Amino acid sequence: MLDESTRAVIKRLHEKEGKGIRELARDFSVSRNTIKRCLNGAYAKSRKKSPNQMFLQQHYEQIKKMYYEHEGFCIPLQRTIKERFHLDIGLRMLERFCQPFRKALKSEAAERDRAIRFETQPGDQLQIDYGEKAVMLDGKRTRIYFFVSKLGYSRRIFAKAYLNKKEASWLDGIESAFYYFGGLPITLVSDNDRSLLRIDHKEHTATFNQGYQHFVDYYGLHAVRTRIRHPRSKGKVESGVKYVKNNALPGKNFTSINELNVWLEYWCRAISDERKLDGFPSEFNTPKLRFLLERSHLRPIQLPRIAGVRFEQRKVSADGLVRVDGEQYALDMSFASKEVQVQISDKSITITAPGLPAQTRDRAEQVYKPIEQKVSDTAEEIRKARLLQLQQVNKDYHVNPLQRPLSAYDSAIGYITTKVQQ
Repeated sequence: MLDESTRAVIKRLHEKEGKGIRELARDFSVSRNTIKRCLNGAYAKSRKKSPNQMFLQQHYEQIKKMYYEHEGFCIPLQRTIKERFHLDIGLRMLERFCQPFRKALKSEAAERDRAIRFETQPGDQLQIDYGEKAVMLDGKRTRIYFFVSKLGYSRRIFAKAYLNKKEASWLDGIESAFYYFGGLPITLVSDNDRSLLRIDHKEHTATFNQGYQHFVDYYGLHAVRTRIRHPRSKGKVESGVKYVKNNALPGKNFTSINELNVWLEYWCRAISDERKLDGFPSEFNTPKLRFLLERSHLRPIQLPRIAGVRFEQRKVSADGLVRVDGEQYALDMSFASKEVQVQISDKSITITAPGLPAQTRDRAEQVYKPIEQKVSDTAEEIRKARLLQLQQVNKDYHVNPLQRPLSAYDSAIGYITTKVQQ
């Protein structure tokens, strides 16, 4: 049963805004016959309108405007009406009256926020991201992190798993994607992961860290980071992460991380490349077919891999030593007390400084070891005698001639113990 204020709103929407019976029935969750009776005046006159209902109907357009100004929230609108018109309108009455406004506002918001497909040219963009999932690895439930990259034009995916997502894992994943796709894109789009950013909390700035920036410059890429908490900026790879997580990994057991990566590469080629893409012609709607065009637009890879290499800043000590990963390496004294850049690989380190020739040290063979000082014969004899003396002292402590039983101390002070009869 519709109350009188609701029927008045229905008539106004029908007469002034041209809404049809079917649309009104859907908006007010009633049957079309009910709307017809309301429009034909078949409803019997009900009880008299309250002053608040009459006020809302008389100020229909004004209340509608105020509702939009209050961003669709009835509680602050109720408060404003009370302050401006000195009327205490019930919240439920106000919500019923504003129901059509609320639906119109939601429709406008849905239209405004509708996702728009952003297309890029072949070879222009590669989006990268990380996901995580617990899988069975060597019989144990292990949390793994999987790198996912997706070409913007063809939607071709490459995925690789790691046990962490530190900078080294990011760079290895990106470089592996380059070799998997057989070329380099122009733009690399990532999010604001801490492994890639250097954040200055005092200046409130964030820039790419030194290792990632060097990697990008080395390959001649244009690196872009998306807006914070705005995943739609790289929506293609976001959907790719979900696809890998929900399609490639469920129900799988692996003996090692290498076996997992072999499966992921097979999955990328055999399953992901053959999936059907919506919105494209049927003869050109799989990543495999679209990649045939995109591959020729990727730049050729003409440089050796560097993902296993990292760059760090160090300060050489006053005696010409530089410390890397807990080990020290001796340099020429011309490097002493200077700020240097260290290129670190698995087998060697290379140290450079402005105006000085670069120096390379083998990480296994050229670790600095201090020379042990030779001890003279006289000092050796003194050391042995001192050692014997300490051994004798320890032996004397084990057998103490002054040690007596506790009963001797009791008799010395006249303390007599008696047994208590049970």
